[in-house]
Amino acid sequence: MATLMCPNCQTPMERGDRRDLTVDLCPSCGGVWLDSGELNDLATGMHGDIEYCSIDEDVHRDRFPERSCPRCPGQVMRKINLLRLSDLIFDWCPECGGFFLDKGEVEQMNRELKNLTPNHEAEEYRAMHGRHLVRLDQTDSVMATQFVPGMTRFLEATYLRLIVYFSEEMPTRMRVSQTGWPIRLAMALGLFWGEDYKTGDEAFDARFRVQGADERLIVPHLDAVARRALLDFADEKPCILKESGSLEVMSAGVVYIEGPYEPKSLAQVDVVERARPLIDRLVDLAEKIEQVPDAG
Repeated sequence: MATLMCPNCQTPMERGDRRDLTVDLCPSCGGVWLDSGELNDLATGMHGDIEYCSIDEDVHRDRFPERSCPRCPGQVMRKINLLRLSDLIFDWCPECGGFFLDKGEVEQMNRELKNLTPNHEAEEYRAMHGRHLVRLDQTDSVMATQFVPGMTRFLEATYLRLIVYFSEEMPTRMRVSQTGWPIRLAMALGLFWGEDYKTGDEAFDARFRVQGADERLIVPHLDAVARRALLDFADEKPCILKESGSLEVMSAGVVYIEGPYEPKSLAQVDVVERARPLIDRLVDLAEKIEQVPDAG
């Protein structure tokens, strides 16, 4: 695929893997080019076609510099504003349907969408925290079991899923998961098969199971600092709301899942704001796991 030139500063753009979506990024001004359909993928907190609803008459031409589409030679882009209801202005190509957003406008867009959504509910949060892409999703319509005296009841539940993606490529099939007492007992009795790489740290190895394609590549990421951070997390059991969640380290990033919750119990809760302390902590954890101590 041909390299695109940034519509803002004419710098060659780079294909940026934001882990859940690949876009064209300008290394100079921080602008983002989104092909048709990708703005909908990045828009959070609202159903429907954000791209179609955002297009209006080109009434903003005099307020902003004219820009040409990086995909369509000679095609001048139009100025449109988000959902016709905000002051956030994007560049849109009527030929290919692509969008150009200036630095920070993805995050601004999602803040606007959250304000426009009934009850301020966001189905999903996506933003860059330093070098790390962070996503927070609410997974609805999941069947969970609830044990009450004399019976087991099934109910529809919502889970919160928080992912902090690594900014560096990590070992293939990497998985670090906390082992509960049934698994630890089975392992002690020799009833549990599969990979379980050891780090040499007895306290850590007793509580976490390490798996992956190559032990030599994975274990160095679990140095003393990373192991201590994982053990502290397991001991303290931090949460977003009130239910203690599960934590796993995968090749893509650090994954935290919390629940179950009754869907209606989250209707008036600002989940994103409540999650910020945990986001900061998981970003710090991802940083520690990403780094491999210099052998020299």
